[in-house]
Amino acid sequence: MRKADIFFQKQKAGLLTEDDNSYSFLYNEGYLQSDQPAPVSLTLPLGSTPQFSRFLFPAFDGLIPEGFCPLLKRTGRLTQEIEWDS
Repeated sequence: MRKADIFFQKQKAGLLTEDDNSYSFLYNEGYLQSDQPAPVSLTLPLGSTPQFSRFLFPAFDGLIPEGFCPLLKRTGRLTQEIEWDS
């Protein structure tokens, strides 16, 4: 099982989890209770229950910068933190 914290506008928005045959995304409760929470994607509406998919959610697919995929294949993890501009 692999997990990734998902940040949106410099706030921890949720947790993406990969199991053997599925993915799940769960919004962080603190994020949901913040002043103006916004969904990380229109395909992942705000809510306190996990969302499941057999495939990586489209909102996250393709976001890894070019050049990191070979690193992921070799090591199974990223060795750098990536900050996205919003």
